[in-house]
Amino acid sequence: MFSIKRMIDKESWLYRSGDIWLPKQTVNYLNTYIVGNEESLFYLNYWHGMHFLSGVLFGLFHLFVFQFQHPFYVYFLVHTLWEAWQLGIGMTKENKRAIVDIFVDTCMGFLGCFLILLIA
Repeated sequence: MFSIKRMIDKESWLYRSGDIWLPKQTVNYLNTYIVGNEESLFYLNYWHGMHFLSGVLFGLFHLFVFQFQHPFYVYFLVHTLWEAWQLGIGMTKENKRAIVDIFVDTCMGFLGCFLILLIA
């Protein structure tokens, strides 16, 4: 059976497309658990903070660069495409924990975007 996940080396730029510009030390820090651990179904780590910041940046982009008619729909689309990409290349594992992680990532991004639009 054909699988793109098997073809991608974990050290390649394609696999590391989400963090290729970050030093390994920073990636290791972002993987640090704030709540839970590698065995927990629900957890928070500093990557969730990055999703919050991506929502903030998207909200600022909406306010100052391009005013989307429905910014939350656009954010949801962009974020969903990103999460699908990570699943497709194997960066996010396909299990119950991944579903919770994607949900929390999405909520954190929406929260960041919402707060910026609320403040504006």
